[in-house]
Amino acid sequence: MEELNVDALRHPVFRGRKYKRIRSFRKEKKAEEYRDKLEEKMKSRRFPPIVEQVRIGWIFGYKYYVCVPKKEVK
Repeated sequence: MEELNVDALRHPVFRGRKYKRIRSFRKEKKAEEYRDKLEEKMKSRRFPPIVEQVRIGWIFGYKYYVCVPKKEVK
């Protein structure tokens, strides 16, 4: 059995910058499509939107969050 941890509560970090979760999805494909749409609108190539995968339980599987840099959230 896996141990439970608090990774689902922490902010994701990419290249030293904190990210904020803006939307959640059950399917990875839908999350990636949404991320691609955001990527076209955002100006930054260094800090692009990312998809974070978080385990939500032993049986339930994963939840996918689309995250953007915390400073750029409006």
